[in-house]
Amino acid sequence: MEKFTNHLKVFEHREVRRKVIHLSSIFIPLIFSYVSFTSFIILFCIIFGGWVFLDRQRRSKPQIEALLQRFLGDVFRPEEAHSYSGATYLGLGVLLTTVFFEHKTAVMALTILAVCDSVASLVGAKYGHIKIGNKSLEGALGFFVSGLVVVCLFVWGFGYKAIFLWENIFALAMATFAELYSERLKINDNLLIPLVFSLAVALLESAV
Repeated sequence: MEKFTNHLKVFEHREVRRKVIHLSSIFIPLIFSYVSFTSFIILFCIIFGGWVFLDRQRRSKPQIEALLQRFLGDVFRPEEAHSYSGATYLGLGVLLTTVFFEHKTAVMALTILAVCDSVASLVGAKYGHIKIGNKSLEGALGFFVSGLVVVCLFVWGFGYKAIFLWENIFALAMATFAELYSERLKINDNLLIPLVFSLAVALLESAV
């Protein structure tokens, strides 16, 4: 029992560290809000291209993986040993979202990805009892509630148009389901969440 508890503590510590790093991606929509589209895309593509190269190389060159582990810590999940990391899918999600969707929608989607996905993982790891696949209902609720805070902050704090509120609440619900069922769909949630959210908003805006 003590051995199991120790393993659980190590897992929780690693998960917290992963999500702290994931939460730092909040700087992406923040930067996107204050620089030109062209400047952002050029800068992001340079950084993302460099990361994809390292992510590919780490799987065949132990010295590169050791270097990444040294600077990032033990943040790679076991299932990422022979596949791209979640950070690569996050970068792809950022690129597609910023290129194909309206600026405010992209900023909102990427903020939700950074904040709500982190909250869902931490709540699910700590309080998740009602399991849905490898995820939990409690984690999904954490995702949705934290998303409501983000949506209201954008609408009332930053003056987004009023119709944006209900559009984003509906889109948030769709993104919550996307996060919850991403493993069953076999699509990384870092890619699925911002695209589902942005697509839902775009479809609603085109319908009204």
